[in-house]
Order: sequence, then C-alpha cells, then structure tokens
Amino acid sequence: MMLEINHSEKLRNNVRELGYTLGEVLVEQAGKKLFNNVEKLRLLSKQLRTKPNRDTVAKIKTIVQKLSLTESYNVIKAFSIYFILVNAADEVNRIIEEKLSEAKNGTNEDYLQNAFNEIKKLRPTKTQIESLLQSIKIEPVFTAHPTEATRQTVLKKTLKISSLLLQKELQFNSDYELKGIKRKIKTEITLLWQSNEIRFSKITVEDEIIRGLFFFSETIYKYLPAFYDSINGSFEKTFGYSIDFPDIIKFGSWIGGDRDGHPYVTENITKNAYNIHQEEIIKLYLQDLNKIYEELSTSILLKGVNRRFLNSLKKDQDLLNVSTTDNQLREPTEVYRAKLYLIYRKLNNKLNPEGNNVFAYKEASEFINDLLLIKESLLENDGELIAQNLISPLLYKARTFGFYFVKLDIRQNARLLKNAVEEIFSKTSPGIKYSKFTETEKIDLLTEEILNP
Repeated sequence: MMLEINHSEKLRNNVRELGYTLGEVLVEQAGKKLFNNVEKLRLLSKQLRTKPNRDTVAKIKTIVQKLSLTESYNVIKAFSIYFILVNAADEVNRIIEEKLSEAKNGTNEDYLQNAFNEIKKLRPTKTQIESLLQSIKIEPVFTAHPTEATRQTVLKKTLKISSLLLQKELQFNSDYELKGIKRKIKTEITLLWQSNEIRFSKITVEDEIIRGLFFFSETIYKYLPAFYDSINGSFEKTFGYSIDFPDIIKFGSWIGGDRDGHPYVTENITKNAYNIHQEEIIKLYLQDLNKIYEELSTSILLKGVNRRFLNSLKKDQDLLNVSTTDNQLREPTEVYRAKLYLIYRKLNNKLNPEGNNVFAYKEASEFINDLLLIKESLLENDGELIAQNLISPLLYKARTFGFYFVKLDIRQNARLLKNAVEEIFSKTSPGIKYSKFTETEKIDLLTEEILNP
C-alpha cells in the first residue's frame, strides 16, 4: 500500500524550515533586532492578507517608519531572499508531485502522450508519421531585457539550493547526511546574504549576453537529452516501436542582436555575442567528450567495429599526426577512445586555432558525422545501450546547438533597413525607386530578388 502524502503540508514544512534557517542567518549576520523586525513584518503582512484592516496597516507603517536607511535595506534584502527560498521550495515540490504521481499510477501520461494518442487516432502510416515529425520545428526566442538586474551569482546559488532540496526529498539520507544537506543550504543562504543581489555598476550588453547564456548552459543544455528521452518514450509507448527522433527544437536569442532602438548594440557587439556563444558551446562539448571518454572502454579484442569507422580513425590520425602510441591512448585496442580523443583535438583546435595548418572542424556537421560514426559502429556491434546512453545525448545537443549555441536574431530599425535596400537598388538598378513603391510592390520586388540566384 502506497503511503499517501499531503504535498501541501510537505511544501509548508519545507518553507517553514527554510524560513527558520534564514532566521538563523539573519541573527548571525545582522543581529537579533533585524530578525525581530523581519518577523513582525512577516506576521503582520500575513495577517493583512488573510484579514485586511487599518490597524494592521498602521502597525506595519509604524515599524517601517522607525527603520534607518541601512535597516530598511536589510529588511528588503531579507524578504528578497525569503521569496527566493519560497519559489525554490515550490518548484521542487512540483517536481516531487510529478514523480510521485508517475510512481503511483505507473505511467507518465502527459501532453506528449496525449499528442501522440491524437495522432494515432488518425491511423497514419510509418512514412506519414516520420514525415510529420520531420516537419515540426519549434524555436523559442530569448529576448533582451537590459533592465533585468539579477546576477548570475544569485541565479547559481538559487539553483544550488533547489538541487539540495531535491537531494533531501528524493534520496534516502541518513541523519548525518541530512544534517550535511541542511548545513550546505544554510551556507548558500549565508552566501546570498553576503552577496550583492544587484549590480552596482552599469550593465553592459556583454553582461546581458553572459546572463542569457546562464539559462542555456545551466538548464537547457543539461536537460535537453532528458526531453528527448521523454518524447522517445512516449512515442514508443503509443506506437509500439522506436525511432531516432528528429531534432524538433532549436533556440534563438535577441541578446546581442537587438539593434532596434538600442544604441549600444553595435556590429562589434553582435560579433562578440556570436564568439561568446561559440566558445561556450564548444567548451560544453569538450566537457561531455571527457565524460564519454572515461566511460567508453570497449575493446576491439572483445567487440568489432565497422570499416567506415576505422577508415575515419586512420584519416584523422594522419591529419592530426597522432599515433596509436600517443600518451593519451594507453590502450590501443580501445579504438572508440582513440576517436573521441581525435574529436576532442579537432574541437579544441576550433576553439584555439594556432595557425592555418591546424586541422579543426569547419562546420558542426563534421562534428555530428564523427559522433554518428561512433554510434553506427556501436549499433552494429552489440552496443545499442552504449550508443543510446553515451552518444545519443551529445548528438541531440550537437544537432540542436551546432557551433553557435543559439541562432542570433538581428533586429534592426525599419528605417535603416529601408535605406540599405534603397542604396543597393541605387547601385544595381538605378531606375528602381524603392521608397516610392507601395507595400505590396516592395514585397513582390524583394521576393523576386531573394529568389533570384
């Protein structure tokens, strides 16, 4: 019999425990007086929310009016951290509810499952299904918000607290381990208190670019394979067979390319945004390759490899001047590790070119093809599980992010675009007065020129 859990009560307990820990930090870091003021204001605010009355408002005003500037700042900061903790607890609680519901019902029927069920009702053929999936393209675009002041420092500490809460709730922990988790949470709260939650210097466009990258590198990049695992699982459950699901999702961003009314987004800023994105995604690929290298210890003494893979390995060894006795290749029979090492070298050369003669990837498609060679060889030689769990996740990432991470959208003021087109036609077709055309005529003309090779 499964134990029924009151999720609301669990959430309240976590919020209560986090609030108690924050109270300890406030006393330790700023004194009992701050804690008392915060606690009084918290209780009065709660009372005001449940039963509004003038007397409660007057009490709140009395406390606030007596605060010095420093005390006011500390009170605001205390409540800011409190809301960060409450939001973290709420997000963790929702994750736990989903997992417990899945365990209880023995299924994870969600929007994906529902969508596939609707498709199945239409009785499509396999060819029609694959054609439909290939046509799906989803592209969320992250917009620029220069007024957003939250620092990466705060975002990372919030993410750390959420991870610790999940560890506390989802893992079996001894009393000693539980105390350790709580101690780590208190450490992060203390660090939040001792950190500037907003910048005290002017935010640059580069700051915006790096902040935007936080969400891609710390969340989307990490969890993209889990998304495809989920969608593949739902598909297989519905249709009874598995496929290599196409990459249906890409990502875009305006950050660093939004020149419409933003005087600081120059051509050089946009180029720098691209370079920052490329450097970050390649570094993430290199980290993943290191992890796969540690795991993929298959030896040709025990399992074969296909000929295309061996030819590619030999070609790269020659181009990179790497022999099978290289220090990094201590066991020459582990040919997959040899290939991963060469892939790493080509990626690293892309990131850190040392001259025109250095052999490196020119396009992301070359990187993807190398990963596909490893996957195909594993599939042909009893390595389906290895390919699925080690190579496929990186393949999905490479297909999604390429060497650019996100597609950088260039937004420009319409007047400047119109002037640029006017100038082009003045040089190529002096008889055309683009600015005098109607909107329909402009569209027809531009369409004709775009389609003209």
